[in-house]
Amino acid sequence: MHGEAYQKTKMPFIIDSILDKECFVHMKKLAVQLKNDFILKYIEKLIDITNIKTFFRVRKIYKDPYIFEVSYMEGGKITLNNFMENLDEEDQNLKYKFIGFSDTIAQAIDHYENLDQFCDDYIMNYMKDAKLKALTIEPILAYIYAKKTEFKNIRIIFSGKLNQVTPEKIKERLRESYV
Repeated sequence: MHGEAYQKTKMPFIIDSILDKECFVHMKKLAVQLKNDFILKYIEKLIDITNIKTFFRVRKIYKDPYIFEVSYMEGGKITLNNFMENLDEEDQNLKYKFIGFSDTIAQAIDHYENLDQFCDDYIMNYMKDAKLKALTIEPILAYIYAKKTEFKNIRIIFSGKLNQVTPEKIKERLRESYV
């Protein structure tokens, strides 16, 4: 099916989607084996966030339900059916359709260009809960995610400086930090 999707659309991001799906399947299997709810919920949130990003890109750019259907990642809390039913929904109603993600959805509707930032901040807010769990793996996972976010912020700053973006615009694009 995956190869057929690429043959039908000839869109390179379908190949990325195929690889992402396999990666998420593997990550979810490992999370289940670890029997750690924090890690399992983290993977599920990553899957849902990936699906939300794809959902908005399909709505704004491709406008083809088939593209979303073949790009959808299984394993999150939001079902394919929920996404498919809402592809043509009015923007102002979307935040009520995805429970648990209404703030991120509302921000994305108002400022689509910052979708990735809002999604990263959503995950960071989840990671902040790990600070309270001493002597577990959660703070380690949160530390790694925080470092990844710091590197992303450094890239945003450098890229902004190289492209002569104003400091105010650079600040707007920075991801939320762990502390």
